[in-house]
Amino acid sequence: MNMSKQQKSFDPTAQPSGDGEDGTDLLVESLLGESDLNARLQSARALAESGNRQAVCSLVKAMGDRDYIFRAKLVKIISRVSHPSITEAVIAAIGDDDPYVRKSAIEAAQNINSPESVKAIARCLSDEEINVRESAVIALERSREAALVVEVLSAVLSDSHWNVRRECVEVLGKTGRAEAVEPLKRMFTDEDSEVRRSALLALANVDKDGIVETALAGLNDRDQSVVLEALYLLGEFGGAQIIPVLEERMHRQESRAIVKSSISQVIIRINSRDERPR
Repeated sequence: MNMSKQQKSFDPTAQPSGDGEDGTDLLVESLLGESDLNARLQSARALAESGNRQAVCSLVKAMGDRDYIFRAKLVKIISRVSHPSITEAVIAAIGDDDPYVRKSAIEAAQNINSPESVKAIARCLSDEEINVRESAVIALERSREAALVVEVLSAVLSDSHWNVRRECVEVLGKTGRAEAVEPLKRMFTDEDSEVRRSALLALANVDKDGIVETALAGLNDRDQSVVLEALYLLGEFGGAQIIPVLEERMHRQESRAIVKSSISQVIIRINSRDERPR
């Protein structure tokens, strides 16, 4: 979704002419009475562009249509009209009975980006449909309400689907907020290795002072992909003081060849960095 586009401002002084000279009456008739989906959507776009009172009222009314496909497409059209009634209609659609409409409304609500819309999107993090939950996570990533996003995402890190948990973790890392550190650390006990690996990378964004200690702990993870990710971060942020720990890990009997090779490369990288003239 192109977030660079601006919402169209509602002009409270704009009034449709009673005889329909501006075409509003015909557009409203098409929007509410036409049977062809494309014709109705074309009328909706024109009404959203005009932004007068009659247009706004008609667009809000149309969101109550029985056709879920129409509602799902309409909510994206009206979301660019800046008017309280439109905002309410978009937020209300996030709770629509149909999951396709809910998903579209979540995407449309990104044009609003208010605390109210963030809270409405957050309620979809527990939606029964995985696609709706994933759309909610993606929408929150694009929100400018970073502190609120951390709060709502931290509350749903126990989602039953690993991919939702992983996406939540990634978004928390992108917020750059210190409040995200503890929730992310708790994810190191997650049953899924991809979630644990993502939590490690996310912490590198929000806790640079503590990432070396965290990555060292990651060397004991039961999954090789997490161990290798931890080694990568140690190569990025570690200093000479961690070399004895790395050497001890490398000489463990259970360490696999790829892990031993990676540790060797990390030690070389650290020594090379420390030997550079300052």
